[in-house]
Amino acid sequence: MPQEFIYRAKTGYGKVVTGTVCANDKRTAVNQLREQNLFITSFELLRRDKAKAKKQSPLRKINSHELATFCRNLSTLLDAGVSMLGALKILLNNTGNKKLKQAISTVIIKLEAGQGVADSMKNDSGSFPQIMISMLEVGEKSGQLDNTFLQLANYFEKEQAMKEKVVTAMIYPVILLLFSLVMTMVLIFFILPEYTTVLEEFDVALPVSTRLLMSIGTVAGQFWYSPIVMMTLGLAGITLLRKNLRFKRIVHQLILKLPVVGGLMKKIMITRFTRALSDLVRTGVPLLQSLEISEKVIRNSVFKKAIRVARNNVQQGRSMARALQNSSLFPSAAAQMLVVGEESGKLDQVLEKTADFYERDVEVSLSRLSTMLEPALILITGGFVAIIVLAMIMPMFELVGSANYMY
Repeated sequence: MPQEFIYRAKTGYGKVVTGTVCANDKRTAVNQLREQNLFITSFELLRRDKAKAKKQSPLRKINSHELATFCRNLSTLLDAGVSMLGALKILLNNTGNKKLKQAISTVIIKLEAGQGVADSMKNDSGSFPQIMISMLEVGEKSGQLDNTFLQLANYFEKEQAMKEKVVTAMIYPVILLLFSLVMTMVLIFFILPEYTTVLEEFDVALPVSTRLLMSIGTVAGQFWYSPIVMMTLGLAGITLLRKNLRFKRIVHQLILKLPVVGGLMKKIMITRFTRALSDLVRTGVPLLQSLEISEKVIRNSVFKKAIRVARNNVQQGRSMARALQNSSLFPSAAAQMLVVGEESGKLDQVLEKTADFYERDVEVSLSRLSTMLEPALILITGGFVAIIVLAMIMPMFELVGSANYMY
């Protein structure tokens, strides 16, 4: 049974490195480190208490970009004639992500023990996604691992590109929103209480808006900690409710019904689903298994249910595309394309074209949403600040007028 050892070593350039290695025994682990040209300075079995502490501090997750780079490099090395074991050992020394490094180390040990590539990549930590393992199972049987890794690299690159487009489109609106919130909090919790103290010293008739702001300022000054408490309770409540499947489904339904955002989310889900299903079917993974894996790629529970219905249709010998066509989540054009692909026997090609079409549509929709949000947030922020400033300035005019009248 493989054991985990913790080590401290030096490279040929004198750089100190630390990490863990899995092996059946100590000698095998030491030999494995020496093959990496490491000079061991300390080496011991990872005890249960250390393993527990390590488990409580999980390593950074392997993202799509790192998986894409890993798959593309493997494809290049295999295409150049390097063995699978040799290619993995080369990548092991050039990987920065500690979790990926540990995963590669475990794969190497399993390969040396005689296991297949796909079986070696199966582990409890979920380092490699199911779509990758299923495609590799087929690629391994057909003897086309280099092409399979190339397909996986393209898939993960497109997944990463989609995420980056969403993040890029939302960066400016989010920054603007945060700035607005901070500015509002500063006005309410710091400036208004001081302003209220000054105005209370003068006997001036105050407008309703000013009196309302003064009340808010007084409460804010007395209970300055309330936003922190409310945010903490809110985050704790959301964290607990996220584990509730019924609550999650209600939230997912509401998101899909939101104007503009709901339509955009549908397009993103369709893109991810059709992209994953296309690559799986093209590789040769059975349709039923492909649908099961594609369902795991989607996070929205409402979409998951629609895919599950389609999978049940396939299991009963009926059409997958017809089931999706009956779902309100899939636009009629997309569903019709899938029907044509299924009937013509070119489902993988049609799925890929559908994914490309909706990916371009998502890009356009994100650009439009960002363009709409920016001026809207500026107007809302400017209007809110203008109301506060006017409510603060109006009593000052009253004071100046009273002073002029007295003199």
